[in-house]
Amino acid sequence: MSRQGGIIATIIQNFRNSLSAPKLTTKLVGADRSGNKYFEKEDDKSHNLRGSRWVEPPDGDQWSVPDVPTEWNAWLRGRRKRPPTQEEIDRNYALMMRTIHRAKELEEKEEGGSSSKRVEGGASYTSDVDPDGDSSKKKFPVYPEYEITPGDLDKRREKK
Repeated sequence: MSRQGGIIATIIQNFRNSLSAPKLTTKLVGADRSGNKYFEKEDDKSHNLRGSRWVEPPDGDQWSVPDVPTEWNAWLRGRRKRPPTQEEIDRNYALMMRTIHRAKELEEKEEGGSSSKRVEGGASYTSDVDPDGDSSKKKFPVYPEYEITPGDLDKRREKK
């Protein structure tokens, strides 16, 4: 043991620390556009207490789960040391909206196209209507060397 006094001194020190109440201060770290407020308590090494982070929703209801942005969620879970800045949240939101907009453009473009498209490697992507009557397109690759139903490949070979 490298400590002076050994185990008995450590036990006595821990007992003394347990008698005095830790003086942890709660500080408001930030807020988001939804009105959620984010708080943090620093850790106290002398009392062997870990720090904690939490969010309070704007309506004050502690039992409801607030909608937390991804950046704040990472901070709450301890995946990042510093809380996110508003500029970072705005930049990530703009990227998300751009991605959603591009996805909608692609969907509109594909709706105007044909039902079967050929891609690299000989695979074709076909669209099919759900047998339940759902008109949404379902796309899956179709390769000429693989059979969809058992025995289908043998029938195609016999025809050739």
